[in-house]
Amino acid sequence: MVSSRTGSSREECGKYPVRAVTLIKMERVELPQGYRLEEAGLNLLLKRPNGYVLAAFGKRVRPENIQRVAKADEKYLRAVERMDKFGLTADSETVLMFSEDVKEARTEFLLALEVAYRGEDA
Repeated sequence: MVSSRTGSSREECGKYPVRAVTLIKMERVELPQGYRLEEAGLNLLLKRPNGYVLAAFGKRVRPENIQRVAKADEKYLRAVERMDKFGLTADSETVLMFSEDVKEARTEFLLALEVAYRGEDA
């Protein structure tokens, strides 16, 4: 069960604010700011700050793998935001650099998701 009242807290972790969520086994998952886990039957839904469902996880998914997916997605969203913000006015080399950052961040996200679903350690 995910507890949003008693099992959650907001803390600063490095340079990113995080939100702790308590899972069934009372394990904590530190998620980037705005990301949240919600119960849906026997699954946990990982949601972006805008409410978009990013992934659904079963009970056996390790909390650290959920955290890795959320952080990788946050990195991907930041890369896309930078490309959108600066890419239109930039020279071709800079546009290519932003595109590579987005591609790299997306690949990192997909690999984190694969590890979570397979139940492996990264």
